[in-house]
Amino acid sequence: MAKFKLILALMPFLFFQFSFSQEGVLDLGFGDQGTTRFAYMDKGARAIDLLLLENNSIILGVNSELRQNGATYNRGFYIYKLTNNGEIDTSFGQNGQLYFPNNGTNTSYFNSMLLQSDGKILICGSIESEAKLIRIDQNGNLDPTFGDGGIQSILGGSKIDQQSTGKIIVQSQFFDGFNNMYSFSRRNLDGTLDTTFGDNGTKITDVTNYRFDLCFAIKIDWEDKILAGGPSYNNGDDYHPVITRFNENGTLDTSFGNNGTVITTFGPDSNLGEVDDIAVLGNKIILGGNYQYSGGTGGFGGIKPAVAKFNNDGTLDLTFGQDGKVVMETYFGANDRLRSIAVQRDGKIILGGGASMPFPFEQTDFFVIKLNNDGSIYSDFGDSGTFITNFGGSDTNYVTDLALQADNKVLAFGVTEDANNIHRNAIVCRLDNEFLGVQDLLAENKIQVFPNPTNGYFKIKSKDAIRKLEIYNPLGQLLATELFNNNAVEIEYDFNRFQNGIYTIVIVSGDEHTISKKIIKN
Repeated sequence: MAKFKLILALMPFLFFQFSFSQEGVLDLGFGDQGTTRFAYMDKGARAIDLLLLENNSIILGVNSELRQNGATYNRGFYIYKLTNNGEIDTSFGQNGQLYFPNNGTNTSYFNSMLLQSDGKILICGSIESEAKLIRIDQNGNLDPTFGDGGIQSILGGSKIDQQSTGKIIVQSQFFDGFNNMYSFSRRNLDGTLDTTFGDNGTKITDVTNYRFDLCFAIKIDWEDKILAGGPSYNNGDDYHPVITRFNENGTLDTSFGNNGTVITTFGPDSNLGEVDDIAVLGNKIILGGNYQYSGGTGGFGGIKPAVAKFNNDGTLDLTFGQDGKVVMETYFGANDRLRSIAVQRDGKIILGGGASMPFPFEQTDFFVIKLNNDGSIYSDFGDSGTFITNFGGSDTNYVTDLALQADNKVLAFGVTEDANNIHRNAIVCRLDNEFLGVQDLLAENKIQVFPNPTNGYFKIKSKDAIRKLEIYNPLGQLLATELFNNNAVEIEYDFNRFQNGIYTIVIVSGDEHTISKKIIKN
């Protein structure tokens, strides 16, 4: 009877979640009516990257710059922390921010950041024109165990990610005077170069026969392999979408595509385009990018957002879209550019970018689009699948990064402008989204995980047969999957190969009941 009363007590809450929470609209409980803006009186702010912490507080990376006559001056960068309701967390750094200035002649520039499995924050950028990795704790303090007082000099870096061992992959480019190639290095936990990776710590690879292979995105998959994507081209007007997979040690994974690389296409009328973001869900690889075609507005070339889904061997997943690909129609009949993707745990895909109006109008709107896991539009989100805004009339608006909270609300970080369209501003908004926690709530009392924290092994005890176990790091990356077919209701799992930190385990039991729990490895 007690269990029956518990389920009855949950019903009004569940009914409210599904019946009255409109998806794809601003969450008015976040920031100022759904948004938090960063603006400077004498310079512009350009949003780059966001991280979501365990308690739904938010770390933001913002470049500041002065733009005059087409040139950029006085570059520096800020790291901000927001509370889970979108307010500045004044306990972080100095009144909620860290600022990395330049000395007046050089440039300080933010590129990317990641949340390590131990909860520390790693930043990749440059300080006074010298490439650096910077590690801080969640209060904004430099980590003295990393590099020189929290800062490690590197030869160059753009994107970063972390393998399950805790080692850090740093992506950059190598130019030999004629060809531009992918370059990866690997760093130990203390920031020193890991000489067991590649050739004495660095691996340079010419992934295609094109002269220029540019890497726009990287992602570490559940096997610690490195996925890298971007455009490859010869002349600048012949971009081709490319995805390459490397083994954990930096060598090409020849089991993927054609000797490690897939040169794909997005649309039927052109083989041109680019990869701009990568997501991994289980053994599926999802690419977000842009399809390029002739006949765009004003006589210029056209750009449409595109998504492709691949199997683990680099073949297209033919259950997705049309032959594994989806090309979006532009919102205003002009040019739209996708910049970021995020994937829900049920496989639905969130896209973010900017939608331009036709020539000669110089306006771009901020958009977030939601797709079903088969690539069709999820029409219950926003206006027939799309949230779009210009934040009160600014000319330049676009998404640069997306994240999904534990409650599945969407955080969209991007660029807008001030009221006079003089300086760019950074802006983050939160959108309501479908609630995915029903099975978690109903299964919570059916599954136990212990000991937690653990030093090595943990046990799962369930009232129903345990079907599957998934382990995710704080970035939401799937690290391991175990399937169970013996109807066991109690299992023991060896956690020793994972470094210390906080993880999420997802357990599927019985008739596909799903529950997620946090577990700490000490």
